[in-house]
Amino acid sequence: MRKPVIHQVLLGAAEGDAITQMAFALRTELQKFADSEIYALWRHGDLMEKSTLPLAEIPESEDMDLLLYHSSIGWQEMTDFLLSRTEKIAISYHNITPAHFYEKFQPEFAKDLKLGRTELELIRDNVVLTIADSNFNADDIKQHGYHDVKIVPAGFSPKRLCDEIYDIYLLNELATEFPNGYVIAVGQVLPHKRIEQVIEAMHIMNSTHWGNIGLVICGVARQAEYREAINKFQKRCAMVKVQFPGAVTNRQLATYIRGACAYLGMSDHEGLCIPPVEAMSLGVPVIIKGAGAVPETMGEGALVLPQDCGPILAGEAINEVLTNETTRWNLINAGYERVDILESRTSSFRMAQLLREAA
Repeated sequence: MRKPVIHQVLLGAAEGDAITQMAFALRTELQKFADSEIYALWRHGDLMEKSTLPLAEIPESEDMDLLLYHSSIGWQEMTDFLLSRTEKIAISYHNITPAHFYEKFQPEFAKDLKLGRTELELIRDNVVLTIADSNFNADDIKQHGYHDVKIVPAGFSPKRLCDEIYDIYLLNELATEFPNGYVIAVGQVLPHKRIEQVIEAMHIMNSTHWGNIGLVICGVARQAEYREAINKFQKRCAMVKVQFPGAVTNRQLATYIRGACAYLGMSDHEGLCIPPVEAMSLGVPVIIKGAGAVPETMGEGALVLPQDCGPILAGEAINEVLTNETTRWNLINAGYERVDILESRTSSFRMAQLLREAA
């Protein structure tokens, strides 16, 4: 009996990218019963060059049973490609950030986000299976006419950093740089992540209470305009010392997180939110704004702030976690429990079976 042919398609593949990690985990499951590879329009870095294939080399439609498209943004070349295909298409919807977050800093990128939502409607009639990785994402794609959306938070491992070995040299550097400790935020430096609110919250907290807790923001700044705005804003927040390590390895990321006093997230839009889950897995208490899928992902494992909260409330929450040992340890233990629950729900196997049935 012939194996089904089920290939995944990404706009871009990059090491450390959450969607790429999900695609890799899913490929492992798919290859147990199908011919399956990952094709990407852009492949960043040597690892991606070796472990994924260029989109131009994907087989013709008649040689495939199912194409799984990971949707998170629009790009005209990808839209044209999808519209040219005749095989069955499945969508894994990871959420498209609303364009208004980018209209000020990068209007061209905002156009790509709008195109992503147009793309969803253009290819809808060819889609036989729709999968979302959170209830929030499912509700979002339903607004574009999709029905019977399967919810599978598939392909990410909440404990993926737990086996990473401490980078002792980095820990020593951090201890020297921040002798009184630091709070960490993880994620790309993008407008909807509200990095300015993270910095301001720490500035307020230091001004009001501590005066000497640092801040580490682990993430790549892909938009020069927003990064420049953050640099200017940072100069006005003199009560907090901020470090931007940029791109880091998994070992370095685990070290940065493990060494932190707390994790702070102030994003205004999240489709799943993996970094705070990884912080909980490493025993770091999480304080986070309850935007998008954050409440359903975090559950009782984090201190989830109101969606409309600002830096003042966030600063007070950080102070509470840093000064109240009962609050701190309750959060750490609740975080461990939540990670165990999420790990039991996260299933590349289930997603692979849905794709097998659709093929």
